[in-house]
This record gives sequence, structure tokens and C-alpha cells, in this order.
Amino acid sequence: MFCVESIDNLVNDFWNNAVTREVSGEEILTFSYEDLLFESIIELYKDEGTLGYVPFLLKRRLDISQILQLYGQKINWNAFIKRTNIYGLSGLVYYALNLNKGLFNNYILPQEILHKLKPSLGKR
Repeated sequence: MFCVESIDNLVNDFWNNAVTREVSGEEILTFSYEDLLFESIIELYKDEGTLGYVPFLLKRRLDISQILQLYGQKINWNAFIKRTNIYGLSGLVYYALNLNKGLFNNYILPQEILHKLKPSLGKR
């Protein structure tokens, strides 16, 4: 899916976009909401390709659902979509979010987000 250089660039991007949050009275550096979701989707597909172990994959899908439920209203969707396009992963992200929405449907995901991520079938 990725070459090593792409993964290194992506991880560097995640840390360059990291934000400081307060947790239990302590300030910590953590991924932005957009990068947290993006990283979780990438991990889902990475694990799906290598492990294929259903309970573990379900845990990954639950992670994505929980991120969307807790932070969906705080995600900068334009920045998220831009990042998926930069790395050529909008189709992969579309299928992950669309399937998750069908499985859990416990969060609000604006329909226009799925529309913007949906891969085109190309010219015939």
C-alpha cells in the first residue's frame, strides 16, 4: 500500500500537526483529531492485510467509530480530505468510513464527506 518513504512522510506529518491537550491535569502532545482518524484507518487496512483476525479488525473498526462519535464535530473535514488526497488514499478512507457507518451508525458523518472521498470509476 505504501512505500517506506511515504510512511515516514506520513508519520512526520502526524507529529508536525500534533497538538497539546490536557489529560488528567497534565499537558501531553497528541495527534490532531484528523490524524488520529487517518492513522486508525491506515492501521485497520494494515492489520486486515496481515492479520485478518476478525476480533482484532472489529476492535479497529470500533476505534474508528469511537473517534467519530467523540470528535466528529471537531474534525476539520477539509484538512482531512486534503490529506487523504495527498497520499492517494481517499478511496481506502471512503470504504472504511462507509462500511463503519453501516456497521455502527452511532455518529454523525456528513454525507458530503463520503461524497468527496468516493472514488470515481474513471472514464469509459
